[in-house]
Amino acid sequence: MNNPAPNETAPAVSDWFMSREITGRMLRTLDRIGPGGLIVADLLEREFRVIHARTLTPATHTRFIVFGYDDLAHTLPAFTSGDGELDQEGLVAAVDCTVWEGMDQRVEDIAHTSHVITCLREHMQRHGFDLNGAPEYHDVAGRRTVTDFYAHRTHPHLAVNIKAPSTDTRAGYSVVRLYDHNRHVTGWPCRIPNQFEGARVAHRVRTDADAYLRRTRP
Repeated sequence: MNNPAPNETAPAVSDWFMSREITGRMLRTLDRIGPGGLIVADLLEREFRVIHARTLTPATHTRFIVFGYDDLAHTLPAFTSGDGELDQEGLVAAVDCTVWEGMDQRVEDIAHTSHVITCLREHMQRHGFDLNGAPEYHDVAGRRTVTDFYAHRTHPHLAVNIKAPSTDTRAGYSVVRLYDHNRHVTGWPCRIPNQFEGARVAHRVRTDADAYLRRTRP
């Protein structure tokens, strides 16, 4: 058995998907699924797949989100003319390029994301909120943050965004925001130092969402 040369490096994840692409059919399927629809990279099969968030285990290491219904909803206007005509070819090319170019950085961010964030995603799923887009990672004041996007499972016009320190949730405050049809409803800062506090945050999100629905439903 030959050993690799000392300077030989492992292939990047993006290399595995170089011959794969996000297709128009995938985006149409994503649109049909609606809130909770996701496109994931399957590392075992080395394929992109369209799924519903309810079938995704947040703790899995073999599938990760690269695009979601929320991403599609925010991307469509840039490829829709004033008379409502969609530039399907341009949309598909832009999404495919963006996903592939960002894949290696996304894998690195996922590898360094705190287990507390994973537990929070599981708690949100149990409380009826489905992941609705690819997590966004940014550097803020010298700290890496992650923002997750959720849709209420039975009232998908309600959306929740949770921004938190990605590598060590004890390092700063997290921020929860609730939206109704993209209109900000409420929000609050909180600390999520451990998975137990994550459970409390998810419970409060559900409680506040239910209270809002009781106030506003006819």
